[in-house]
Amino acid sequence: PIFAQDAILLEEIVVNATLTPTEAWKTASSVSEITDADVDTATSTSMNQILNSTAGFSVTQGGGAGSVTSVSLRGMTSEYFTVTRDGIDISDPSATKTKFEGFGALTTNAIESVDVLKGAQSALYGSSAIAGVVGIKTLDLENAVNGTTQSIDVGIGSNNTQAGTYKLIQRSDRLSLGLAASMYKTDGITAAAPTSMQSTTGTENTEKDGFESKSLTLSGEYQLSESVKIGATAFYQEDRADFDEFYTDDTNWVYGVFDGSTDEYSKNKTTGARVFTEINRGNWDHKIALSFFETDRFSTSPTGATNNPDFAASTVKMKADRQTLSYLATGKIANNLTLSFGADTKQETAKGDTIVSGSKSATTTGLFVEAQYQATEKLALVANIRNDVHSDFGTFQSYRLNAAYKLSDATVIRGSVAQSYRAPALSELYGVYEGSYPTDGNPDLKPETFTSFELGVDHYFAGGAKASLVMYETEFKDRINWAYGFPRSTYENAAGAHAKGAEFALSLPMTSATTVDVAFSNNKILDTNGKRLGRAAGTTSVVTLSHAFNDALSTKAQIVSASDHAQSSIEDYTVFNVSANYKLSDTMELYGNIENLSDYKYSTQSGYSMPGRTVFAGIRASF
Repeated sequence: PIFAQDAILLEEIVVNATLTPTEAWKTASSVSEITDADVDTATSTSMNQILNSTAGFSVTQGGGAGSVTSVSLRGMTSEYFTVTRDGIDISDPSATKTKFEGFGALTTNAIESVDVLKGAQSALYGSSAIAGVVGIKTLDLENAVNGTTQSIDVGIGSNNTQAGTYKLIQRSDRLSLGLAASMYKTDGITAAAPTSMQSTTGTENTEKDGFESKSLTLSGEYQLSESVKIGATAFYQEDRADFDEFYTDDTNWVYGVFDGSTDEYSKNKTTGARVFTEINRGNWDHKIALSFFETDRFSTSPTGATNNPDFAASTVKMKADRQTLSYLATGKIANNLTLSFGADTKQETAKGDTIVSGSKSATTTGLFVEAQYQATEKLALVANIRNDVHSDFGTFQSYRLNAAYKLSDATVIRGSVAQSYRAPALSELYGVYEGSYPTDGNPDLKPETFTSFELGVDHYFAGGAKASLVMYETEFKDRINWAYGFPRSTYENAAGAHAKGAEFALSLPMTSATTVDVAFSNNKILDTNGKRLGRAAGTTSVVTLSHAFNDALSTKAQIVSASDHAQSSIEDYTVFNVSANYKLSDTMELYGNIENLSDYKYSTQSGYSMPGRTVFAGIRASF
């Protein structure tokens, strides 16, 4: 019946798709929002599994919580999209390909919400924003109510899992302060897949790989006057995770994940801080921001694989930091034209055991302009252009042109064309790696460049239903590839690659109490020889049924399927997840979820297990 009613286009406002908050349809961008309600009612305590339920994402995980995890967006791994936490870029400058490697350590109790901006965004965010931007928020001061609000969330689950979060927000007319503290600890599962066995003994892998994390976030904003606001945020997170080394026996051609000892583990400490000032003068808004990020990581395998000297005992220490200064001005030039312009500069430094001379740095300075033009009531245009100067490879320009057209108040057709780039990582330029295939960086690398096209349609139905279909393509040029050599390998700019895919999302209220959500993605990346690249599943689909039995009890049932993996050894899989929330009062509720309800044995990474049936339950209260 809802399809027979008059449809109304919902005038959503988004804040990350352009340089100024804009009605969603005008941006012509694909935007997904994982709200605090989505997090509270999730069928998993793992944030990457929530991402896996969002159209466009695919997760490859080497075990349980805390394990090495590769998240792909539109088929592209994390070096091709930017991840921010409370406005701070948290990609690791010392990591291979400068990417965020902490998806396995993200748990729902430490996160308020997540905004996902899909598609090429280098014109807005600079290097590496080819597939999009993932924005994590841990505190939401802007939407807090006046007064003091506190909340506490504690829970326990399978594998001796314990989690807890405390939040405090105090807001007055001019001052807002917030604190969020969280912890998560689990004995975990054995990361090594049972089918791989222990190569030395032939027995089944049984060692559990534990994980623990603790995080603290502080945030504050103060309205100095009607036209000036200042603010700051800072966070600290510390993670420790056990892992299983990879066993090799070249003599007998035996390879696999090995859990014969309990001494392999990694630690990672991350710190971030950001201060900003917002000034409103007439028709112009100005924002100045300074941010800092640091990561200090340690990985050790004291015993190693004793029969293979390439995997002997080893310890790796790395440290990296980033400082960013930015300025943005936005003004309304005319009723139908908004202009934004600004500049930013960042310096990245990587230090440690895998960097030549122990330390290397790079600086990038950018200038950017954005114009939003409402050509007619039905046609909106957005143009972005950016010029970056990199200390190692010089100047590069990126752009994005967006167009959105309202066929009606309920239907929008949108399209974009963009040029983006990814600067070579410090590790690709100056890295030095030992092991079975010793590898050196290549300081003569050029940046990867990308030309992207996107075409989509959104339709809104009366009653709250919405359907979106997006198709996209990206051409890679000068793709950076690992190149085998003897006695040492290196990195080189390969010929290129081609990415192509489609996403479909549907949110359909069946009744006032029941909603069905569908997320479907099909992505592939091929090199010039037609070989699959990356690790992502070619096709992922998620169907979620949400039902409220009454004002107190609500439930979710979810089916997650993945097929056509880039790793041919990974079989197709389908898992079932459920969750329930029960309100004891207006300020207190019980919640619980069961992940992998059927206890299905499956893997998303060759040689590694995914968790079986996992139960988690807790209670949250606000006062």
